[in-house]
Amino acid sequence: METAPRLHPLIPPGPFDLAMLLEYEPPTRWRPEPEEKVVGELVRIAEKTSFGRAAPTLYLLVDERYVTVRASGVVLRGALDELKPKTGDRVAVKFEGMRTSAAGHQYALHRMAVKRAGRWVVAS
Repeated sequence: METAPRLHPLIPPGPFDLAMLLEYEPPTRWRPEPEEKVVGELVRIAEKTSFGRAAPTLYLLVDERYVTVRASGVVLRGALDELKPKTGDRVAVKFEGMRTSAAGHQYALHRMAVKRAGRWVVAS
């Protein structure tokens, strides 16, 4: 028996075999429609690369399932940098929809909040 790698947060450390490993469901990527939100406990933040672009990815525990939120957009990444959530914090992310900047560029507008010491702090 080998020691299990931390593929995602539900896999316990210690002995494992392939049958046991296949019991775990991989995290679901959050792909929101406008006005949708996700709220969960932050398990970890990892830098992930997709199509050659690196972005922070939040792993949230939502109703006993893991959901990933990729902070690839400028607004969400800015909120993440401002709030600096830590493991164990309650995190809420809402997708407001696509917007157009004054310069005519389209961007995804997200709002983010973190619950610490019993109160929600919202990114400006």
